[in-house]
Order: sequence, then structure tokens, then C-alpha cells
Amino acid sequence: MGSRRGGLRGPSFDRSRAIEEVVPLLERSRVVRSHAGLHALLPALNAAPSSLVKEVRDWFAKHGVSDPAKTNELLVSAYTAEDDFEGLSNLRKAGVALPARSYVKWAKDALKRSNLFEAGERMTEMQAAGFFVPAGLMAQLAPAGGRAGKEI
Repeated sequence: MGSRRGGLRGPSFDRSRAIEEVVPLLERSRVVRSHAGLHALLPALNAAPSSLVKEVRDWFAKHGVSDPAKTNELLVSAYTAEDDFEGLSNLRKAGVALPARSYVKWAKDALKRSNLFEAGERMTEMQAAGFFVPAGLMAQLAPAGGRAGKEI
């Protein structure tokens, strides 16, 4: 399937083509329409884009097969890698726990945009989830505040 740096997320990957190829393949396969089939396919989705993970998850659900814990984990990983913070927000609102890495990337993105309030919210949520906020992330608040012309 490829590594995180290349393969499914590399510049040559065509998302719509992958969905066009994977879903018909699933439709033709009778064996895969089970929890065993879903679990056999999940490792191949580790580096897949979120659109493909959602499409495969929805296809299995349509056939009465689901494993929300596993597919949510893959979606969190894909959204984090894609910097899709709206997707992460939707999962979090649905009760899905996010890993520390997701919160850190989300807070760093807010700091890059000089959105101190949002960065602070992510750090607070991170602490509420039981994670330590890295000192380096806290140290980025002061320069971001300076760029934004605000006191911290």
C-alpha cells in the first residue's frame, strides 16, 4: 500500500480512482461482507485518505457490518494526517477520543493562523483528555500572541 510519506497519500494518488476501483471490488466479493472481511481490509486502509476510509466504512455498514472503534481510529489518523480539523471536530463531537498528536497538530495550526483562542481551546481539551501539553507548544503561544498583537 505504501508508506505514510508516499503511496496512498503521495502526489500520484488519485482518490476518486481508488474509490471507483475499491467499491466495485467489494461489491463483487461475497467473502468480504463479514466482520472477518472488514478486519482483513482494515490494515490496507492504514495509510488511506479519509474519503476512502469513509467510503469503505459506509459500504460495510450498508451490508450490516461495522466496527466503529476500528474505523473511527482510521478516520482520526487520516484526518490528522490531512490536517482536516473539521473532520476531527465532528468525530470529537460524536464522542470519539482523539490522540495527543491530533490535538497538537490542531493547536499548532491555530497558532499559525494566530488564533490564540482556538489554540487555547485545543490545549485545554488536550489536558481534559488526560494528555500533557508539550512545553514547546506552550512556548509557541508567546510569539503567536506577539504576532497577533495581543497579551497572553
